[in-house]
Amino acid sequence: MSLYYESIYILNFIFILENCPDRIYGTNCNLRCPANCTGNVCGKIVGSCSIGCQGDLYGSRCEFSCSTNCQDSNCNPRTGKCTECKDGYYGDMCESACSTRCKNGECNSRTGKCTGCKDGYYGDLCEES
Repeated sequence: MSLYYESIYILNFIFILENCPDRIYGTNCNLRCPANCTGNVCGKIVGSCSIGCQGDLYGSRCEFSCSTNCQDSNCNPRTGKCTECKDGYYGDMCESACSTRCKNGECNSRTGKCTGCKDGYYGDLCEES
């Protein structure tokens, strides 16, 4: 196949994909966009959610749930990293619990360092007595 015909074929293929009806994708325009995509809108080639996910979901096809320890179940729609953690948790996905020696069970949501220690303890994680 010559470069000229190959270019036409590629352009024609892209044109066909861009003309799939709304909420449909795929090489034959025969696949439905994932139901969890906001407005059921997805990319015409692989079906990735174009404008985000519904509710507390994340991933290119909104196939994963945000951590239950994310504040208000809110996380980055692509990575799943929590925007903020519920009190008592820290880490990108709020997967770790603050030290039980932290005052009021509170710590920095990114580092896990206690914001204060219970009486008799000191140190970043209140591990010293």
